[in-house]
Amino acid sequence: MGLADAPLVLGLLIAAGAAVATLRAASHLHLVMLLSCVGFSLAAVFAFAAAPDVAFTAVLVETTFTLLFLALLSRLPRHSQEHAQVEASRTRWRDWVFAGVAGVSATATSWNALTHLREERVVGAHVAWTEAAHARDVVSAIITDFRGLDTVGETSVMVVVLLGIIHLLTGERAE
Repeated sequence: MGLADAPLVLGLLIAAGAAVATLRAASHLHLVMLLSCVGFSLAAVFAFAAAPDVAFTAVLVETTFTLLFLALLSRLPRHSQEHAQVEASRTRWRDWVFAGVAGVSATATSWNALTHLREERVVGAHVAWTEAAHARDVVSAIITDFRGLDTVGETSVMVVVLLGIIHLLTGERAE
């Protein structure tokens, strides 16, 4: 790591700090804002890591979900919000167990994926398949041919989310 990696490390530190701060969020609004901070700082990390397409997608998703959560909070009855806040502030031992299992699982999965990844396997295969996909470059082949259904799925999810937001904002408020 060098000085050029400083923005990347700063973005990761901001994301980690905001994620830890969510544990002590005073209200649902603070929680939504802290989670948005995590997402937007990770989008910045992707931008600094030379992945502008992923960063752009992350910004769109974070903006959409932040607006969605804020709209949902504004539509909830006040007594439901207060009851949920009281319930959320109670500490439960099972929450710590679930968090520990999730953390260990994510660490083990990441460690396994990163230690068994061989550049020659992945890069060589994609370069070899590019010609068969009739693409001009590897990136075009990956986006359009290798991950075509994934792109369609992402687009479908965004359409469903936007339709849900439109319905949410045009519906009647709960009392």
